[in-house]
Amino acid sequence: MILFGGGWGAVEILPFIDYENIRRNPKLFSSYSDATSILNAVYSQTGLVTYYGIAVGEFYDLRLYTYRQFQSHFLEGYGAKRFESDSEWKIIREGCGEGTLIGGYTSIFALMLTNEYFAYNKDKKYILFLEDHERFSGVGAVATYLAFISQSAFMRSVTALIFGHFSVNVPPDLLRVLQRFGERHNIPVVYTDDFGHGNRHAVLPIGVNAELNTSNDKAAFNFPQPPLSEKS
Repeated sequence: MILFGGGWGAVEILPFIDYENIRRNPKLFSSYSDATSILNAVYSQTGLVTYYGIAVGEFYDLRLYTYRQFQSHFLEGYGAKRFESDSEWKIIREGCGEGTLIGGYTSIFALMLTNEYFAYNKDKKYILFLEDHERFSGVGAVATYLAFISQSAFMRSVTALIFGHFSVNVPPDLLRVLQRFGERHNIPVVYTDDFGHGNRHAVLPIGVNAELNTSNDKAAFNFPQPPLSEKS
């Protein structure tokens, strides 16, 4: 496993990563936040499933939910077969979506759409997950990042949006921004405190197939056991 932190400037190392060596010698890459660039580049360039949600810092204040996520994905066999939630999901826009799970920190993922080390398959469908936090971005900034993603060709392949923890008390303006996003693209949108820069750190495997289904005021989100690599 390569377990690492995020931080500004992570994207600077993308040209120096030996992607072919990683493809031949797969490892478990796990981090979150600004490591969005590295996780998505490794997935895009190698086909290797990477893991968003837990970095080194979480072990300094390890909570039970985070430990159980680490355990189910990395210690009990290989890859969790279903998603375990620890919070009540807010349904912003109802519907169903299925596709390859992909995403990360909102601003970094928006910028990755123009990066030469990231590519997506136009013939595939994707469930997009994003997160940001009030310590780093206001609602206006999040709306700007979402607008760049919304206006990209990538959105033609997106079937659903899952947005992670932003604050203890979610601003109504953020929920309205997310609702507009869903309405514009006719996709389901949900908000959850299960992952992001809060106290819960769910693991989201980039590159596995997932399904989001909202019905009866509940959101069901699951994925099958991930393969080691799309190219293996």
